[in-house]
Amino acid sequence: MAKNYIGIDLGTTETTVSVIEIEKITDNPLDKLRTLDIYQYNEQFEFDKNIKSLQSSIYIDRDNKIIYTGKYAKKLYSDGNRPLNTIRSIKTRLGGESMIEVPLDSDKNNIKNYDMTELSAVFLKTVKMSIDKQISGNLDEVTITVPAGFNSDERSSTIQAARMAGFKNVNLLDEPTAVLLNFLNDEDNDFDYSFFNKPKNIVVYDIGGGTLDISIAKVQDNDDGDFDVKIITRSKRMDFGGDNIDKYIAAYFLKEFESLEENGSLDERTPEEQAQIVSRIVSNAEKHKIAFSQNISKYLDNPRRRSRVKESVNFEIINGLKVTDLTLTDDLLKDILKDIISPNGMLLDPLKRTMQSSNLKNKDIDLIILTGGSGKFYLIEETLSKFFKDIEIIEFT
Repeated sequence: MAKNYIGIDLGTTETTVSVIEIEKITDNPLDKLRTLDIYQYNEQFEFDKNIKSLQSSIYIDRDNKIIYTGKYAKKLYSDGNRPLNTIRSIKTRLGGESMIEVPLDSDKNNIKNYDMTELSAVFLKTVKMSIDKQISGNLDEVTITVPAGFNSDERSSTIQAARMAGFKNVNLLDEPTAVLLNFLNDEDNDFDYSFFNKPKNIVVYDIGGGTLDISIAKVQDNDDGDFDVKIITRSKRMDFGGDNIDKYIAAYFLKEFESLEENGSLDERTPEEQAQIVSRIVSNAEKHKIAFSQNISKYLDNPRRRSRVKESVNFEIINGLKVTDLTLTDDLLKDILKDIISPNGMLLDPLKRTMQSSNLKNKDIDLIILTGGSGKFYLIEETLSKFFKDIEIIEFT
């Protein structure tokens, strides 16, 4: 009898889902692994069955009693439309008493509170309905990845949300551990695995949209053709990721916008206008950060060409008022993000503390695996490279 095992990478920025479909006992699970589509409304408000990821955004249309998840909801947020009805980064607000107020669009004074666990269940329901349309048979197990630093309340809320969405047998797996196991079992990887003939200390540096997870594991190839993996230490919970980098860049955009007297201050505007301005500035910060990173990544070892890379920034903020004639450069980004990329900044401080907790020095580390959606931003790998110097860093997603 066929058995289906589901894996959900529940991200702060986006979520993906895979399935292993076992038909007979001799099946190799890795041969039966495939990524599923997640059905959702796309940016053009068309129902799309061919999208591999679900953007971690929710739009609550209380007037029509409909909740949208994914690309359409993110597009509304990015455009600054209905800013009080769109929610992002639910994962980092799970657990405890986290609530959000959502008005009726037609009556801003008609407020309703939503619990983050309930909203996570709605989000996971989109995933569940998509799975049901693409596989046959029962869902025997679902494994959901969570930050290693999640506490018991956050883990319980994740399980509760999954069960509310319709999943029955729910398991949790720490994200850095999932990445390491995937790396070790990736048959398409050209890495020389004889490297693990002797015990090696591996740092998994997992930086997503809203969380930073660091695990250090001792790995050795065993006599059975597999790997012995022992997690030495994990970082504490840290709500830090690409969203924070975007906010630093957005703060620079806002400062430049407010420097013109005719634009006025954010504090002088209504709550809805403030939400609209923030959504547009943060979304454009993310957009231009990604574009600049992609462009400069080709020239990181060429100082002359690198210094010439520029990203022009022009966009409307509100009521025809615009951010105009701004230009991002490598030097400017380094200055904007100095609190993040400095030797004692937000990228390296938790890494140092995690290593110190197990009395590990740089010389004790043999390999770094950089993963997570934000790991592609060029200044993150560069900051790690300066810290670890000659130790190899592998970007693995």
